Amino acid sequence: MTVANPDQDVNEPVELIIVRHGRPGNPRESQNPADPPLGDLGHRQARRVAEHLKAEGADRVHSSSLLRAAETAATIARELDVRLTFDPDLAEFDRDATEYLFFEDLIANKDPRYDAYLREDLSPWGTDVTSFRSRVARAFDRLLRECRPGERVVVVCHGGVLNAYLGGVLGIAEFMFHDPEYTSISRVLVDHGRSRRLVSINESGHLRRQQNHENSH
Repeated sequence: MTVANPDQDVNEPVELIIVRHGRPGNPRESQNPADPPLGDLGHRQARRVAEHLKAEGADRVHSSSLLRAAETAATIARELDVRLTFDPDLAEFDRDATEYLFFEDLIANKDPRYDAYLREDLSPWGTDVTSFRSRVARAFDRLLRECRPGERVVVVCHGGVLNAYLGGVLGIAEFMFHDPEYTSISRVLVDHGRSRRLVSINESGHLRRQQNHENSH
């Protein structure tokens, strides 16, 4: 846990450490098929990213309220011994869907919803790219208004949220411009004038180390 410094430079940027949630379990085995919790692999991924971030420390963890993100965030918050807060506007574009869908299943089943997704048509999930981007931007803006200079915040969210926010940072028009891995890390520095700078995207070395460890046993 990092400790606030009363003499902190007011020009010191806020660091956002943005983490995608761990892999969910089978939605058909969930009490709520639209909001599945983490599976066994997802829990291992959450523990690994939490251990990785413990060496850096943070001031708090801020998360989407969907279970797959909330459980990932809770694991990180426990490991870092910091408070955990939630914002439902950090939820994925599928938050109002009646079922959770893995994209590999959509592809395998030749589901027309995947073709819609490739066209940046989110109507099968009850929204559109412009509305979703605006919701995500509002969520990050609210968070940043609460942050003091130099604060380090872990934000746990989703692949679509990462693309919406980082695309705005980079000025990329394409909606889904990268495919973040489960519990990968991206970092953004935000100065007091709200100027944003991308430091890293889709860090996943901690996951490679986990796989190497599991393969050696």
